[in-house]
Amino acid sequence: MTQPTPHTELTTQSRPRRAPVEFPEYELMSEGKPHLHLRTFLYQLLRHNFAETCALGSEQFVYWNARDPKQKLSPDVFLRKGMRDFSFGSWKVWQHGAPHLSVEVISPREGELTWEEKFERYLQVGVEELVWFDPDRPKGKRLRVWDRTADDLVERQVKGDSTPCRTLGLHWVIVPSADHDVTLRLAEDAEGLRLLPSAVESEAIARQAEAIARQAEATARQAEATARQAAEQRVRELEEELRRRGG
Repeated sequence: MTQPTPHTELTTQSRPRRAPVEFPEYELMSEGKPHLHLRTFLYQLLRHNFAETCALGSEQFVYWNARDPKQKLSPDVFLRKGMRDFSFGSWKVWQHGAPHLSVEVISPREGELTWEEKFERYLQVGVEELVWFDPDRPKGKRLRVWDRTADDLVERQVKGDSTPCRTLGLHWVIVPSADHDVTLRLAEDAEGLRLLPSAVESEAIARQAEAIARQAEATARQAEATARQAAEQRVRELEEELRRRGG
């Protein structure tokens, strides 16, 4: 009589190995110049001001499912607080955490996901603040923002072209720029009077401050020279007066 085969548990060595999952770092997709300029400007603006305290990306893939590389997004701009910026090919949520902030600059591009598809993925990725900017919409309808509430993204009420950036403690504002009719920027005030400077603007401010300092130094030297000349003239006058009296 055949004896039953004893039950044996699979060891780690005998388990079938799952093939490694590949997570591509890029794919070809067309991008119009207006979209490129607006996206790049905002990325560079944020990096210039927050690279010491935030990791930032622009158009890199964000993956949130370690077993499914199809579950991905490529935000126009995103950042995560609490770390310095560093170089990466793609962003994996299970390694670095979910982005705190993501920005989408709306522009029709061939092969791109619809907004509804993107929004569903943002729900899954775990972003805290999601910003939607459409430069082609009329004033007052160009800016939308959603905030994470428990397991949902809830759209806030935006009045006009300004709303708080809760992630960074600033304000989103839409203002004209040298290259575009409207540009999404950050400011210290809701009116956009105290804009967060870009790298180019910071350099211009520094050069202006340096020029003012040089001018102030030159004015001080001129005032000192004038005062010295006046004092020397007075001494000569007194010496002349003494000679007249002694004579």
